[in-house]
Amino acid sequence: MNSSRKIETALAGLSNFISKEIRSWRKSSFLQYSQIYIDNKTALFEKKRKFNLSEYETLLEPYLSNGYRAISHLAYTRLPSIANEDKIVLMRHDVDHDIVTALKLAEWERRNGICTTYCLLHTAWYYGEFRNGRYRHSQLLADSALALQEMGHEVSWHNNLIALALRSGADPVEVLTDEMAFFRGLGVDLCGSSAHGDILCRELGISNHQIFAECSSKENFNREITNTLDDGKAVSVRLGSVSMRDFGLTYEAYDIALDTYHYDVGGHMRTKKKPTRYRHPFGRPTRTTGSVVGFLTHPVWWDLSE
Repeated sequence: MNSSRKIETALAGLSNFISKEIRSWRKSSFLQYSQIYIDNKTALFEKKRKFNLSEYETLLEPYLSNGYRAISHLAYTRLPSIANEDKIVLMRHDVDHDIVTALKLAEWERRNGICTTYCLLHTAWYYGEFRNGRYRHSQLLADSALALQEMGHEVSWHNNLIALALRSGADPVEVLTDEMAFFRGLGVDLCGSSAHGDILCRELGISNHQIFAECSSKENFNREITNTLDDGKAVSVRLGSVSMRDFGLTYEAYDIALDTYHYDVGGHMRTKKKPTRYRHPFGRPTRTTGSVVGFLTHPVWWDLSE
């Protein structure tokens, strides 16, 4: 079976997880993508594959075979308390542009009783079109978000607000207001955010999570960041200008204290002990209570073909 056919089959197999109500919206205002368009987009990622499903299983096995529970980030932040005997695995997938592989991985995790968090990037091709400060969402986005949730996973916001605002002049508050309304209108319980590592933010020495007051350090709070567009217009964003609480967002992924962190950034698998950026305890009374292990993968690096 060729690659195009495999992708088409995988997407078709997800239809059982999409509600009847959403399938009836096919002729609605959602942006429609042809299968050829989806195939062509996905084909661009094939040369990036570095890891396979067997390697994913090998990464998880030491934890899942030794009493660790795999739960979503949202479920973790809602636990009333963490006890010394608790052993938890938090798996996060920053989907970025490879939604097809993300859906395949989500289905494999569902079959294996694993619950994880999928972060959907609002500046990715599958999300829709951004014009005049607003998104026209795609049917693929709506179907994917609902499929992920109905498979038992958490859908999270992969935050690229600062980069979007600096490139377009859009108001972050207006964008976030619209997008939270969109997901909740679908019935998606979106309460978490994870900062996207956009190249523009890296060049400016900032992170997308700093748009939030809860995530902005004292030295950066209220700091104005300016970018000059191709037409010479200067666009500015003020750090810490948005409150997560105002939008029902209850956590930023990098706020969770981990004991061990496995991540594949740049296509290289690394392990870090006790990472230390912006941390909040949530239900963990002390830094050494229980054991919390984090995984971050980007689907683009993973070959899930059979």
